[in-house]
Amino acid sequence: MPKMARSARIRALAQQRAWDRIGEVEWPVLRTAIPGVSTEDVLRSGIPADPPWRAIRQHTFEELAADLTSLAELYGLNPDLHHHCRAEVIRAKERAKVVSKSPHVSAETRKRKEAMAEAMLVWLDDPALFAPWMELRLQILAPPILLPPLPSSGGPS
Repeated sequence: MPKMARSARIRALAQQRAWDRIGEVEWPVLRTAIPGVSTEDVLRSGIPADPPWRAIRQHTFEELAADLTSLAELYGLNPDLHHHCRAEVIRAKERAKVVSKSPHVSAETRKRKEAMAEAMLVWLDDPALFAPWMELRLQILAPPILLPPLPSSGGPS
């Protein structure tokens, strides 16, 4: 019998347990049921997940800014999750740094990933200052092609 990918195992477990999303309650169950499961696996599974229980999205600056802002809010509200939130930002920063140095992507992508890694360093320095810093970065300092504006929010989601 072929080995099932972790993302497929996540989908099967979610279906078996009737989870419509993965959050703080589901995460320990996943870690016990699927050794070595990661937030990357959760993101690849396609099952909706609350931050920080899925990897930080960084295809666009909008995704990155939204995810880091959500993590900063969570970080401020739940000291028990500080270590997990920081670990996720560090993992995402390292991914961005690797891509920023890759000769296999365009110069524009390398520059964008370098700016993303910089944004994650700001988050790591002080998560509470991230959202105002990013707002200023997007409005004043950044070329529009690299950093599209954040979507306006109607309040907490």
